[in-house]
Amino acid sequence: MSWEQLQLEGNPRAAIRRAAAVLQAGGVVVFPTDTVYGLLAAATSASAFQRLFELKQRPADQPLALLARAGHPLATLALDLLLDFPEERRSFRGGGLTLIVADELVPAAALPKNIRRLQAGRVGVRVPAHAAAQALLRAVGGLAWATSANAHRAAPSATAAQVADWLATLTNPPELVVTCAAPLAGVPSELALLDGDRLLFLKR
Repeated sequence: MSWEQLQLEGNPRAAIRRAAAVLQAGGVVVFPTDTVYGLLAAATSASAFQRLFELKQRPADQPLALLARAGHPLATLALDLLLDFPEERRSFRGGGLTLIVADELVPAAALPKNIRRLQAGRVGVRVPAHAAAQALLRAVGGLAWATSANAHRAAPSATAAQVADWLATLTNPPELVVTCAAPLAGVPSELALLDGDRLLFLKR
């Protein structure tokens, strides 16, 4: 089955506008980030949230993380919680760390109830160090559900060709795929769980 595809370098503003429109309409989008290609859904769309699990064949008991725009209350909270971990705080600022925190530490202003209803419990957040991804997040309200654009337990996609190979295996692919000419870094962010006054690094 075919899908709509745009190249980011061709017209970045148009690609970002189109991706934002698809997300806001409840669709799913493949989009480049600073690490690997991401599979994104609007933060408040229950149907798109569920499709991320279906597309990846991801177990329901493995929570999704949220991508956040720089300066979003959830991103600011994460930075505050990392004050005692300067090295990891720098990594978070640079997009290299996904921080997982207990739900009770996240105020309503940082994570509204309609998002919590989709996924209760711990909250994972990452701020991608990627200008286009940041522009997309700003266009959709600052948050988006995200996972890597590949099958569950498969290697993450760092090139447009790898994305296409995965999409070709799907019967109901994402509505929009945005790629870029150059390969991405190809290394996913680290996962760290804040447990009281300890920071525990987790395996993906």
